[in-house]
Amino acid sequence: MEEVQGENRRQVEQPVSSLDWRNIVNAQSDPRLGDIPSLPIEPHREMYGRSGLGKSGMTETAMFFSARNAI
Repeated sequence: MEEVQGENRRQVEQPVSSLDWRNIVNAQSDPRLGDIPSLPIEPHREMYGRSGLGKSGMTETAMFFSARNAI
């Protein structure tokens, strides 16, 4: 489900539409993804161990963004 602000600034759920799904799929093959800057997160960095980034495979900064959000 996707959340949006509703009445009285409360979060309400709404279903993800077919347009949303198409946009998600299209973003994954968008050529602009190659232009997204990324830096390696190396094992000697504090956040690598403390946040468990190495265990979760988050070894590059670009991995913090979905394709849709990155572009």
